Amino acid sequence: MAEAGTSSVLKDGHYFRAEMDKAIAKLNALCEEYDPDRLRRDDKAEISEEAEGRIRAATGKAQLLVHKRFPQFRDLCQQNLDQKSGAERKEGERDTLNSDLEGFWDLILLAVEDVYKMFTDLATLRSANWQIAQPERKATSKPKSRSASGEVRASSAQTAADEARRKAIAAKRNAFKQSAAQQQQQSEDLGVTIAVSPSPKASA
Repeated sequence: MAEAGTSSVLKDGHYFRAEMDKAIAKLNALCEEYDPDRLRRDDKAEISEEAEGRIRAATGKAQLLVHKRFPQFRDLCQQNLDQKSGAERKEGERDTLNSDLEGFWDLILLAVEDVYKMFTDLATLRSANWQIAQPERKATSKPKSRSASGEVRASSAQTAADEARRKAIAAKRNAFKQSAAQQQQQSEDLGVTIAVSPSPKASA
């Protein structure tokens, strides 16, 4: 009986094991098809070092799934089936529900689809006779180097310092002029006072 929330197809250990076997068969076939030595022999292809690197990246990820990730998932599928058959559990083994398998499979499927995309790109490259198109270089303005940026910041700081210094000098000049004017006015006032004051002899 299917668990609540699932479709009419029972997605248990049997179901996911069958899905996994189909994925393994497809990945192995792709790895065999895109073996660099076979491509050179069958297609008489001249494969550049960069193109071969892309081939080995795709086949390497595929083999990692086939020989590492899938065996781990197969064990979980088996645990799920053993639990349903009432087989004796290993020490510390927890229940592996159908929903657990579905969650793990979704994660694995993301990696599988990523590898499929890599092989799709290889098929496109193969149709172009393994010629990798070089991206066009767009004319861009040369970014300012760190040293240039530092010089701009230093120049701005120097300008601000010079401006502050000029303002300080101007303020001091104004203060000096005001002080000199006050002193001159006081001297003139004192001279007027002396001029109008009667001398001692005149008063006598």
